[in-house]
Amino acid sequence: MPKFNASSDYNKTPKVKGVFNYFIHTFKLNIAPAVEGLQAGYSVKLRPIDDAIKHMSFKVSEGQTGQISKLENKTIEMSYVFKKSAKKKTIKLALEISFRGEVLKKEIIELKPR
Repeated sequence: MPKFNASSDYNKTPKVKGVFNYFIHTFKLNIAPAVEGLQAGYSVKLRPIDDAIKHMSFKVSEGQTGQISKLENKTIEMSYVFKKSAKKKTIKLALEISFRGEVLKKEIIELKPR
């Protein structure tokens, strides 16, 4: 199981709608192998939990790093749009990082759209 370092960048309280349109929000994950280079790379998925899918739609919900060398940092961007019904609700998403089909890390992300 290859070790890695990862950090995420996202808005925890995103705005749902502007005057004329709904905002597209980006979830960025920076990932780097900690010990060795990897031919296969990592796969990352962002999935809705419970009824979160009723309040949002994904533009991009998964990505891959491709081949990655030791201490090389890759950024994977996923994006989503909230529906008006998401306002003032807690939206839970599951972030999964895997390598060759084996899940290495699962994390729950909580968003509170406004």
